[in-house]
Amino acid sequence: MPNHFSLVMFSLAPLCCSGNPVIVLDDRDGESFTMTNAHEGTYAPCLKDAYKGQFVHDWATNKGRSSATFSFDPPTDGCYMVEEYHPGGDASCSRYLPQAAQLEIGYCNNMTDFATIDQSRNGGKWNVVGQWKFYTGKKGYFKLSNSQQDSCSENQCFWVADAFRVTRVSDTCTSKTPFQVLLDDAGEHVRPGTAWTKSEGICSRAGQQGGFHHNNGVHDGQDFAEWNFTVPKDGCYWVEEYHPDTRALCGFSLSSQVPVQIHFCKGLHTTGIVDQSQRAGQWNKLVRLPFYTSHSAAVQISARGLDINPSGVWAADAFRLTWDAANCTDEVTENKKQQVEKMSVLPAVVDDREAKVKGVTLQPLSQCPVTAQRTFLHDGLQKGQQAEATFYFYPPHDGCYLVEEKHPQLEQCKASANTKVHIGYCRELEAAGTVNQSASAGDWSFLAALPFFAGHVGSVTLSNEGTEPGTLTVFDQVRFTWSAKKCSDDFHPRAAEIRMPVDFKHVSNRQTEFGNALKTKLAALASVPEKALRLTGLRSGSIIASFLVMPSVDDPLAPAGLNALQTMDKLRSAVTENAAHLCDLTGASVEDCKVEFTDLGLVSPSVKPVMRPQQEDQEVEAEPEKGFNFMILAYCAAAVGLLLTSAVFLYMIKSRRAKRISEPSADGEVAVASSMEEGKAIEEKKPAEDEIENSSTVSPSSDVHSDPSINGDAETASNASPPSDMTPALTVQA
Repeated sequence: MPNHFSLVMFSLAPLCCSGNPVIVLDDRDGESFTMTNAHEGTYAPCLKDAYKGQFVHDWATNKGRSSATFSFDPPTDGCYMVEEYHPGGDASCSRYLPQAAQLEIGYCNNMTDFATIDQSRNGGKWNVVGQWKFYTGKKGYFKLSNSQQDSCSENQCFWVADAFRVTRVSDTCTSKTPFQVLLDDAGEHVRPGTAWTKSEGICSRAGQQGGFHHNNGVHDGQDFAEWNFTVPKDGCYWVEEYHPDTRALCGFSLSSQVPVQIHFCKGLHTTGIVDQSQRAGQWNKLVRLPFYTSHSAAVQISARGLDINPSGVWAADAFRLTWDAANCTDEVTENKKQQVEKMSVLPAVVDDREAKVKGVTLQPLSQCPVTAQRTFLHDGLQKGQQAEATFYFYPPHDGCYLVEEKHPQLEQCKASANTKVHIGYCRELEAAGTVNQSASAGDWSFLAALPFFAGHVGSVTLSNEGTEPGTLTVFDQVRFTWSAKKCSDDFHPRAAEIRMPVDFKHVSNRQTEFGNALKTKLAALASVPEKALRLTGLRSGSIIASFLVMPSVDDPLAPAGLNALQTMDKLRSAVTENAAHLCDLTGASVEDCKVEFTDLGLVSPSVKPVMRPQQEDQEVEAEPEKGFNFMILAYCAAAVGLLLTSAVFLYMIKSRRAKRISEPSADGEVAVASSMEEGKAIEEKKPAEDEIENSSTVSPSSDVHSDPSINGDAETASNASPPSDMTPALTVQA
């Protein structure tokens, strides 16, 4: 028989606010509160912001059997907003609280509804749960329970119950909450794919509302499920996903790699991977994104257009969007960051169809037959008018991203060799340069490695300005790939060269085939991801293969992977130990084949940070460093005979020099300084002992200021602003 307690403290009394009844239900109330297998709180970090100094909890035991029920008598008919309060403003408390406490709502005329509450965040304040209709004479209640699936940041999770507040807001309820959208597999928003399979029998009980669908392990290249919807209010929303625990009731497990694509904001798009083999039976926060009432949005479970190999059983149960703030530039607390990181990000590929364009065309050109396919935008060979496309990027995580551009093979016409590129990155900083669209057609061309921040829009603008007459400037795709938390040499692409003592004639007629085979073999022998290797060229002089070696860490949530230097070491060892296997790929018979591997150093970006405006430097110089100021005063006191103007002049000169020596160059965040030569690998030099330790990954020239910091220490207005109808807050993948 369960242990049943009833605490009597004081009678429930309705309060008043703007004429609408407000009722607070506390765990210390009288007969309106009952609990089962629950205990009064004693943990100080939770007590300090508990409502009226007390709460109850389950001692991390009796999972699935502890509950607390708050009941009330509605003073008048109407729609009531329901809010829940729990302690946990202190991380010492919140880390033990469950992320999906179960809530049963008794409302209307003996009707019930269900919700979950993430007690690990927003502790110490009222949190809106939703709104329901209540009637006089019909008791309403809120039953908060623990679960066998309780999960938190620690090994033991303490479910808590503290207080509820109900406020009459109107005569009728138009929805459970005006700030939430529920996308269920049985709802009106869903568009199922051909692999749509309904769970049957006891298996269906695992679903969020007693049912779910799955793909039965079938992958047909189509969208498995798509939900189309609009939000009820502009703003920043948490996107959450719910999938069932199928192991016990269904006899199968769900995939650890389920691709989710989200169309949000005003034409932006992001993708990620959800691990459905973990965290089942609860709402999991994926990402925080902006949505608008004037623009339709969509959530898809689909691998279409993604560079992944779909496998396993995917479940479609439910998604939920909950309004969080007016915009997404608000800083996310550390506790919130822990919750958002439940969706591994994929490289963000932004297509020309999603770009903001000006002066471009899809019309075929007789000089360029490939344009008849209408698969990319171009300038129509019209150099008399400006043609440009801006590709916007909403970073799902803070960090260093590799920025790349892809253009098609034109074959019978000449591509622009100096297409202008402008990048808006970090917090309103700029980078500029060019990309050679006459080379590396069909492959990704590395532009730069730069810091981007979640909540701050990034952009890449391609333009035909200054391109040679008779050449075609194209606008196809841009890709952003997360590489590391900070931009540094370790996570910057490097150049490598392999020389084989074999006559080039053996591969001259099958260069593409040989290049692909060499890259695949190298990756396998070195045990590195094949996508980390980019073959950039084959040339004679024996056989010389040039590679771009990328860092293989492209997910902030994945286990630590290989940086470019580590990949280089593994490639060098693989070449040394397997030279004969590599030479066999040429088809030539070579005795004692010795293959040479050369690390050519960091790859120079073709797009580099723009120096800050001169007026900003002058403003900074007006405030010299404190220690230096005392030196100047001492100097002036000693040099009484000098003219005041001379002293001031000397002061300014020294201040400028001090600024250049002592100012950190981006805390290591901007991977490349503007002094690097374009298109060449960079010779790495060990800095002198008196150089600043946190300088840029490549030392800048003496007359150029350091690159801006990833922490946003230096901010300059960017010209690459989003469209005029996009708020500054809006800042993924396409």
